[in-house]
Amino acid sequence: MRALGCGIRIGFFLYIPMPPPLIMAAIPEHEWLMKSLFAYDLVGLQSESDVTHFCHYVESEARAERLSRERLRVFNRTLRVGAYPIGIDIDEFLRLAEAKGAAPRVFFAHPHEHVAPVCCWASIGSTIRRDCRSESRHSANCSPATLKTEAGRR
Repeated sequence: MRALGCGIRIGFFLYIPMPPPLIMAAIPEHEWLMKSLFAYDLVGLQSESDVTHFCHYVESEARAERLSRERLRVFNRTLRVGAYPIGIDIDEFLRLAEAKGAAPRVFFAHPHEHVAPVCCWASIGSTIRRDCRSESRHSANCSPATLKTEAGRR
């Protein structure tokens, strides 16, 4: 987009972990890959550890200048980097599943496919889904209590 003259702010989010600098440096085309990230204004990573790996890599391999905790400059570009973890709040899901008014429902993911039913507890404004894997498991094992027990195992 930058090569086409796009001047607006652009962000990028990496959903996979950023490898430590020594491993990153062993990846073929790692220089091109890191230089490409500096076409963005903001690079989001999953964790503070990923931010540390990224910053250490660009500081050591590309000689980036650290302007602040979250700003780096190299390749005539200034980049902001930050940790923006994604995921679900399991405790909130369980609270909604066990809330008064939550009702179990069974439906198929797609009406034309033969797939295992998905059990869900619906609450006002929210839906919680739990894969039941088979109809026989549904009646015996698909409940908010089972969700809580199985979520604790993960």
